Amino acid sequence: METNPKRMTKSLKAFSAWCKENRNNLIRKIVDMVNRKLRGYFNYYAIQGNSIKINKFYSIATGILYKWLNRRSQKKSFNFEEFNKKMKYDEILWFNLCGGCWVTGSSTVTKKWAQRQPHRAVDCESKSLEIL
Repeated sequence: METNPKRMTKSLKAFSAWCKENRNNLIRKIVDMVNRKLRGYFNYYAIQGNSIKINKFYSIATGILYKWLNRRSQKKSFNFEEFNKKMKYDEILWFNLCGGCWVTGSSTVTKKWAQRQPHRAVDCESKSLEIL
């Protein structure tokens, strides 16, 4: 089962519009809201067999965020390497699809369905994940 392409496009357009409206806020506040949006999207669409679409959504969404954060002023705010460092520092949310848990920097939060299905939960503390 995969995410409907129309729903994914609609979600990405809404995310892009939100980024455009909120690009002048503090980055910490933006990252907190992006984490809420990603968590909501992952909670709804992260089911077994949908990992390709979830990864695609995540990479496109972070690309959109990078684009709009670079349009905060007339000069480029940061390159992609600096963007990744900043997102890692501000702990942007990442979902480990194999383990079924949320990972932000050094902390881990187990998803509700992983608690209901303990055979799907994996200890993510031992795994190191890269942003993008």
